[in-house]
Amino acid sequence: MIPELTVVIPYYNRADTIQLVLESVARARHDLRIEVIVVDDGSTPPAPRHFAGQPWQPDRIIRQENQGLLFARLTGLNAATGTFVVFLDSDDLVGAQKFTSQLAAMQRTGATVSYT
Repeated sequence: MIPELTVVIPYYNRADTIQLVLESVARARHDLRIEVIVVDDGSTPPAPRHFAGQPWQPDRIIRQENQGLLFARLTGLNAATGTFVVFLDSDDLVGAQKFTSQLAAMQRTGATVSYT
């Protein structure tokens, strides 16, 4: 089944914040079909080490050589399978109703792009 939403999170050496971001995404899931992609943009150590044993795991981790934020976002966008895509930074927290409210507004208005 196709996810309703793909959350793309570029990641570079942010072990101090990434779990908080993933926790906020988990709280905002509700009944939505969401995939979470973390794009590790050449972190040292690699991002998978930061997720070992953690309660909130991304659905996919894509590792690439360090190319910067734009290219990490593009890598995540190319890998996304959701109907809609949300970009978060590795220190962004989302409110519990963000995804449901944003998707409902887009569907109600027929919007294909929104920025919040």
